[in-house]
Amino acid sequence: IVNTNYTPDFRARKSVFAFGKRLICLGTNITNTNNTYATETTIFQNSLSAQTETITVDGASTVAYTTNQTINKATATVLSDVLGNYYRIAPQMSLKIKGSTQSSNDQSTLATTTGDFVTAWINHGTAPTNAAYEYMIMLKPTAYEISNWTTAPGYTVIQNNSTAHIVKDSDSNTTGYVCFLATTPATGLLTSCSAETLVMLKENDTAHVDISVGDPALHLGVQMQGSASTTSPSQAVVKQLNIAGNWTFDIASSAVNLSYSGGNTTLAVSCQYGIPVEFKLKKVSTALSDMRTDNLLKISNRSVEFTQAGTFEVFSTNGSLLKSAHVAANEILNFHPGLYLLRFVTNEAILNQKLLIY
Repeated sequence: IVNTNYTPDFRARKSVFAFGKRLICLGTNITNTNNTYATETTIFQNSLSAQTETITVDGASTVAYTTNQTINKATATVLSDVLGNYYRIAPQMSLKIKGSTQSSNDQSTLATTTGDFVTAWINHGTAPTNAAYEYMIMLKPTAYEISNWTTAPGYTVIQNNSTAHIVKDSDSNTTGYVCFLATTPATGLLTSCSAETLVMLKENDTAHVDISVGDPALHLGVQMQGSASTTSPSQAVVKQLNIAGNWTFDIASSAVNLSYSGGNTTLAVSCQYGIPVEFKLKKVSTALSDMRTDNLLKISNRSVEFTQAGTFEVFSTNGSLLKSAHVAANEILNFHPGLYLLRFVTNEAILNQKLLIY
């Protein structure tokens, strides 16, 4: 299909991180060969109900309809729209703010329509190569939040390139990862992550973390055209993450399998339908290499006695989860004959073992 409305070689990496009332917007690798028109990232465009409506730019009020500003400075720029939202634009961004009467064609009837608008955008110029942007949206902040976030936005960009966008939010102690390619972050608990994976990791304290893992692609297995629908199911895709240290489930998910190697915890997360998989981990207090696990189970005939309270998972030999439950100390469970894979997790130990029941 030839569509002359767009530049075919346009490429960009874009991400948005939501932390409460703040949205952190990043863009990298913005590239195309269009020498006729500038490439722009729109910050906002508001319809004006009156030509006297105002916005603010770095605390100064200005009439939105008549403003026409170009800003590119070594410090952040903070502006508002007419709806009460605020925007903190990172330093060295080529920012344009302009009000005017605009004309356009109705998308259905093609009739000419006009209206008064104010628009703010970042100008990347014509034919940009690896252009980038960074800005924060504050959703209808209070006066205190405006003052606080203007000088201390509460986040740090850890990585912002073609491999991954990673942002650490200090207010919530949460790190967001958008991994375009397989990623090995330089800092933080997450030491590696599969390509095309979204991760949010909240450190509640040094021993408890909340994690959300997602794959935004639906993996329908069929090529769709336009807005056509399909009955083809989403194909599950396993994403692999490595977390520094030994961790076990605090609140488990049937879509997540844990394993351990070299002092790290490997998470195999089955993602499907674009729905995030959420779970909680707690740190194991004792190094796995120092644990004694041979006294956690007593196997007799077709029964298994769990000598400590904990959570167990039973898998078939092809990896399917058959049962998951919490057991009390000295609780006995009966098993049908067969070969199983058993994971038993207590506050002090983790046991992964084959279980053969005659």
